[in-house]
This record gives sequence, C-alpha cells and structure tokens, in this order.
Amino acid sequence: MSGLVMDSLLSILGWSLYVLLTALTIFKAFITVYSGNKIVSSFFVSVLIMILPLTLFLFIMNRPVEVGILHYFWKELLEGSWSARYLVFLHVYIIIWWLYVK
Repeated sequence: MSGLVMDSLLSILGWSLYVLLTALTIFKAFITVYSGNKIVSSFFVSVLIMILPLTLFLFIMNRPVEVGILHYFWKELLEGSWSARYLVFLHVYIIIWWLYVK
C-alpha cells in the first residue's frame, strides 16, 4: 500500500479507537455514578469526557494542514502551549480515574 493510504487507515483506526474509549469511559462513569461509588470523581470525569473531544477538535483546527496531528501536538507541548498542557492533564486525569475506579 502507498504511504498515503496507510496513513489514512492508521488515522481512521486511531480515531475509531479514541471514540470507542471515550464511549466506554462515558458508560463506565455513568455506571459508577449510579452505583453510588466515587460519585464526585465519576461525575467530574463524565463532564470532562464530554468537553475533551471539543477541546481536542478546537486544538487540532489551529494546526497547519501540512503538519500531522501528533507532530503538531508534540511541537506545541514542547513549546509550552497551555492548551497542549491542558489536553495532557485531561487525558492523564482520565487514565488515573480508570486505574482508580475498579
């Protein structure tokens, strides 16, 4: 396969995985809230997980078209961009929440 086709497939696979993990997180957060366990952190994650894709989309829209998403994100993070730091914080918080909620 050509490089462009392979990049497109990897991009589709990556975004599909991201959407699946987002949906699983929403589902797990609502189940955790309704079961009465860790209500505050689960409610906070359910709000974050709904804000995060919009924030990520707005961040990605600022990049030049010829620059890849991960390359742009890494460049912005190394330059100290607050929006890149915010996105890292949100993702790390959600990962820690997944480890915390069993």
